[in-house]
Amino acid sequence: METEVIYNTNIELVDKLLASCTRTVSKLHVLFSSSTQEEKDNLYGKSKRDGRKIFEKWAVENNSSFTALIIPNVFGPFGNPFYNSVIATFSYQLTHNEIPEIHTDSELNLIFINELVEIFYNSIIHKSNNPIQKIEIESTKTIKVSTILETLQKFKNRLF
Repeated sequence: METEVIYNTNIELVDKLLASCTRTVSKLHVLFSSSTQEEKDNLYGKSKRDGRKIFEKWAVENNSSFTALIIPNVFGPFGNPFYNSVIATFSYQLTHNEIPEIHTDSELNLIFINELVEIFYNSIIHKSNNPIQKIEIESTKTIKVSTILETLQKFKNRLF
């Protein structure tokens, strides 16, 4: 049920933005934050993939530009616990004397938020001649979830 809400909300946001662009006859360059989840068989990934395809179709039909950035897991300042960052979630739990749980001890492909911001900036400043782009952003670090938790626990133990 919750994933259906995520899917519907993501597609609804795409539709609202494009309705506004159509209403105002805007010819703009849309940058879309997508996710490596696009390749997974879940509703979040499907919402990102379907949203990207809707934007691409709109850009072609309206002689506009569209860039999809396929982003790995992001970490750094302003990450939200229980929402968009396992590192933020574990940090929150450890600092609130909760016990973090690892649901799947997989390898995570990560990028630091400052590195991602630089990629966004460059995508805006150095606009491609190709009106439709899909850029797969490379991770800058790969690490197991258990190693992240162990590292954060060591930090906590040193501080407290």
